[in-house]
Amino acid sequence: MFLYNQSTAQYICDFQLIYDTDCKVHFDFYAVGLLAEAWVINERNIMTLSDFGFINCNEKDCKSYKYIIEEKVSSIEFLHTLCEKLNTYINLLIVANNDYEKKGNEKLVLPNDDLLLFNALMKVMAFRRIVDYGLERLEVKYTDRLKEINSQSYLLILQNNLESLDKMSSKVDITTFIRDNGYLFSFDMRENKFENFDYIRQIASEKKQNDLVVKDIIVQYDNTYVNLVDRVLYAFSWYNEMRHVLQLQTLRNIRDSLQHRGIDPYEYSIRRDVIDSIIKELYK
Repeated sequence: MFLYNQSTAQYICDFQLIYDTDCKVHFDFYAVGLLAEAWVINERNIMTLSDFGFINCNEKDCKSYKYIIEEKVSSIEFLHTLCEKLNTYINLLIVANNDYEKKGNEKLVLPNDDLLLFNALMKVMAFRRIVDYGLERLEVKYTDRLKEINSQSYLLILQNNLESLDKMSSKVDITTFIRDNGYLFSFDMRENKFENFDYIRQIASEKKQNDLVVKDIIVQYDNTYVNLVDRVLYAFSWYNEMRHVLQLQTLRNIRDSLQHRGIDPYEYSIRRDVIDSIIKELYK
């Protein structure tokens, strides 16, 4: 993930080289999550943001930080302490998106509302690498167990909900599908074909009536697992699914709000000084 720049003696992470997306703010999502990562493990932040999606870190600090990360994710006890935190911050982002979407529908979104939503997303994105590293290590030892308790993929739910549409689907059914599911078919900000009413209506009209039940794309956290390893495997798998959903939901909501305000969503990016302020407040 990090590349070494010999000319500056620094490690760099350029999310523009890692991910393919059509807008600046999506790179901000990943970059600010990485800046907030040390907060998850109670360490100081050693990284700086020099451009949207571009992080750098000096060689000595980066090597030391890498060792700390590896030590943390090798401890099942530490990973277990993150389970309820994942649940908490995912749910805070759900609430933040709902509030933002409601204000957006009423044309009441202000710049500060953008930052509140961005801040909620940042705390969810902060866990991204820790969860991935933890799952990589656990999968080696608990492969079969992970398969048994893995949280249902949002892509499978998405496919079910698309298949549930048929020639009897009403205008409300199609509009609801687009609102709750359409944005999940692309990691780009631009509206994709599954957000187009006529396209979805055409798909529905060509299918026979069926009895498939529409499922909620937001899956509630299951806290019934008792075994420590099972709890971690479930929580981390669940987080990965919900993080993808909410990340794209946030992107959709910001796009719609910016367009209503006459702001180019593809060029929009959180100002560097604002990000610096958010990160500084996080590490107080």
